[in-house]
Amino acid sequence: MNAYGFEHIQGSVYASKASLRKTDVARFLRDLLNDEPYLSKCVRDIRQTDVGNTYSLNRYFDYDGTPGEYKTKAPD
Repeated sequence: MNAYGFEHIQGSVYASKASLRKTDVARFLRDLLNDEPYLSKCVRDIRQTDVGNTYSLNRYFDYDGTPGEYKTKAPD
């Protein structure tokens, strides 16, 4: 997907690095399926979304990639 101009966000989520028209996406899918025909049986749901600005909210979380213990507050 990186070779096609997409960046990996997480899991199976990718975002284009540049704005794409519907025809660009259709051409991309055609080329991708020509290169990787098995994908036609692997994809259950695929969507194109026109998103405005994207803002990271990661600063609200403490994820550092390591497992940790999380204490819950005891009920009053």
